Amino acid sequence: MNSSLTSWKTELEGLAVKRSKIEDLLPLSPLQEGIFFHSHYDESAADSYIVQVVASLRGNLDSGSLHSAVKSLLARHSSLRLRFRYRKSGKPIQMVMRDVELPWREVDLRGHAATGREMELDRLIADDRRQRFDLSQAPLLRCTLVRVADEDYRFVWSSHHILLDGWSNALLFRELFTIYGQLGDESTLQFVPPYRDYLAWIAGQDSEAAVTAWKEALANLDGPTRLASAESGGTDVLPERVSNRLSRELTDSLVGAARDSGVTLNTLIQFSWATLLARMTGRTDIVFGATVAGRPPEIPGIETMVGLFINTIPIRVRLDGATSVRDTLVQLQDEQARLMQHHHLGLAHLQRMTGLDELFDTVVAFENYPVESASSTALGGTVDVDDVSVRDSTHYPLSLIVVPGERLELRLDFRVDSFDRAAVEVFAARLVRVLETVVADPRALVGDIDVLDPAERHQLLVGWNGTARVVSEAVLPQLFEEQAATTPDAVAV
Repeated sequence: MNSSLTSWKTELEGLAVKRSKIEDLLPLSPLQEGIFFHSHYDESAADSYIVQVVASLRGNLDSGSLHSAVKSLLARHSSLRLRFRYRKSGKPIQMVMRDVELPWREVDLRGHAATGREMELDRLIADDRRQRFDLSQAPLLRCTLVRVADEDYRFVWSSHHILLDGWSNALLFRELFTIYGQLGDESTLQFVPPYRDYLAWIAGQDSEAAVTAWKEALANLDGPTRLASAESGGTDVLPERVSNRLSRELTDSLVGAARDSGVTLNTLIQFSWATLLARMTGRTDIVFGATVAGRPPEIPGIETMVGLFINTIPIRVRLDGATSVRDTLVQLQDEQARLMQHHHLGLAHLQRMTGLDELFDTVVAFENYPVESASSTALGGTVDVDDVSVRDSTHYPLSLIVVPGERLELRLDFRVDSFDRAAVEVFAARLVRVLETVVADPRALVGDIDVLDPAERHQLLVGWNGTARVVSEAVLPQLFEEQAATTPDAVAV
């Protein structure tokens, strides 16, 4: 056992929980610490870190078997039995509980009129997502099974993001429906290493080398990149979303342009987002956040582990208007490759390193976890999965979520206390314009990229500068005499 993790065992003494109920005691990963802080920052506001998966199931579903399958997952994965609290030192700690009771609810809507069922279903799902978790109580997971018709169900799986990343949700759904399909038999499921193995790996990393690398990457940064006009305040409203699904032609062109430039599609999207931020803020040294997978291949079985492995890191892009798009893309990817082995360092640490309270207020994430395909594969012919939707968000004022596929989907999640929908729709259109420019000619200069469409440019240069007016050709004495004749009894001076 790693010595740094062994030392946590001493914290069991004095805890207001019987030791027999605690299976393990662990530190938090860097992103867990950040989420824990933000979830406690304003407990009266909506918690943007609640993740909700809604699966539409068709067929002769056995609700009891599904309930038992979820309970089997809780017993199988210690990372689903976590509670969080502060230590005496003020540092947070996560406790793995031996036994937890699964919050399970079943709702039957067949008694509602057909026209009102969907409305009631939408209300149930929305109310569930607004319901906060108490991070000091395990499990941070709840399930609701809604029966809409005789063979029509919605399975609502809600969890706190501090437990799981998107890939873990896909793994869990595969296991869940495998257990269900095999009538509770778990014998075919492979052994999954515990989340503590990942925490031990983090504890064993060379933090000095990571700090040195990040200091170099963020050297001489003159300030944060903020797109929101003011700091977001607490609001009891969850973020809203503007979605834009690109055409298949543009998607293919983006993939081809990235390949021809020798970079990933992720790098191309990051460059395009940086360019948009540069035009919107007037800066050329841009910083925004990016979500990285955080599953180091040197950990045995990392691809099957369940927990929160992702991390948010700063992406710095220095834009030179006289440099070509292709050269900037290559430079950006090379810089990120040098930092890849240091992605485990926490964002709060990096901010302190720069002396800034904040580095950015926008983040970019690739959402590539196949929950639906995992569920369908596991269920086989027993029950059909018609659709799976995943709804999550962050505390940042604006988040760009990129969903790969035959038609790339760009989602902009925004806080309504920072942006209105019309402004975000403009951002979305301008981002597409940057992407179209990049694929049109990667050899073009960065400074020649225009985020405005012709109508916007005309409005800025002509419409809002239309100050011309008809001026009389009369000289001043004539104007004075005309005014005196019009109002002869008025005071002149």
